[in-house]
Amino acid sequence: LTVARLWFGIPFLGSYWELGLFCAAYMLSSLGIGILISTVAKTLQQALFITWFFLLFFMLLSGFFLPVENMPGWVQIITRANPVRYFMFVLRSILLKGSGFMDLWREGVSMLAIGAVVYLLRATVVGLYTPNPAVAAVTLPLLAWVLLFHVADAAQMLAASVLRAW
Repeated sequence: LTVARLWFGIPFLGSYWELGLFCAAYMLSSLGIGILISTVAKTLQQALFITWFFLLFFMLLSGFFLPVENMPGWVQIITRANPVRYFMFVLRSILLKGSGFMDLWREGVSMLAIGAVVYLLRATVVGLYTPNPAVAAVTLPLLAWVLLFHVADAAQMLAASVLRAW
């Protein structure tokens, strides 16, 4: 942020605390993906290749190079599982617009939901997952968020793209 401010003259209009909060949500989801990859991979080379493969697509589908709105409908649906997409939106909104938590809470919940799903998937792959009421009380609302918000939105986008194609 210091380089962006001093070298490029980009103003920082938001709150550092809110940016830190969203950075923590992004780190949880990204670390979950990394831990899942390291759990599945058998060797170091395999883990590096899988990480490079996912990192390449995460960056290309994040909206960093091309706005997500300009991507085809089916690609926009795939980007819903990309935590980098939400973090890029949050970073731009806080940095350039001065958006607050009330404007960006959906993106934060989405990053946390991706992290919860990945951590549960990792625990299931390893065989560590045993139903725990405390864990279910935290993760089930996040999973319900993913299902209700993202699946409904993805179905709407897919229907709109099919109608446009006709």
